[in-house]
Amino acid sequence: MNNIIYKIPKPLLVLLILSFALLIIIMNNPLSNGCEVELTNFDNSVLGVLKSYRLKSKKIQYAQLDYVKERCANYNSIGACSEYFKSLKKVADSLKQISGECHEKLIESYPKLLNQMADGMKILALSAWGSQIPENMSRRLGWLSEAEVRTFCRLKLKYIDWVGVESYKQFRKLIYMEFPSSWPDVINSESKLENARPKAFKTSQNPSGALDESKVFEKSLFSIKCELYN
Repeated sequence: MNNIIYKIPKPLLVLLILSFALLIIIMNNPLSNGCEVELTNFDNSVLGVLKSYRLKSKKIQYAQLDYVKERCANYNSIGACSEYFKSLKKVADSLKQISGECHEKLIESYPKLLNQMADGMKILALSAWGSQIPENMSRRLGWLSEAEVRTFCRLKLKYIDWVGVESYKQFRKLIYMEFPSSWPDVINSESKLENARPKAFKTSQNPSGALDESKVFEKSLFSIKCELYN
């Protein structure tokens, strides 16, 4: 055996030893596949937003997205929504790094994620619309910043990838039904407290609405060309 080893050229012997060592390492520690790497990176980027983690002090930092969402939804102002929109941006930026073949595994790890994305788009769209119909297309962003519009677009495009165009259109139409219109001039302040705010989208359930579907789309955040923001 020793004679055989001595007859093998040293460069070849070194290569054989390294190959054998690498084989042992791989057998004991299999290389992560692409999705495992992407999910690990996603986990790390959404710590404290979608995923709880333990601080050095041993205390637990719980996921904050749902908490800050409720605050934004309740007060609908720049100050109340700033933390929520920052959290959504982290999610949207992290989602951009997930490839299509890893979508299923990501949803297995984060079963609430699709609903959280839908909530984010809804609140961003309602915030941009404001308390009454935007005067024109130039006002459809409301008080949203460019970063927040980009967040909306990234959530929208990834959401379509997952659920398909038709399901996205159905979801979008549900949001149309929530866009508010102005109060009629003849209604008094006491009546405002007793009645739901008028809605802008004219449907069979809401015949007093001022806008048909195409006009609602035109004046809303949904009509933004996301290619410009992605």
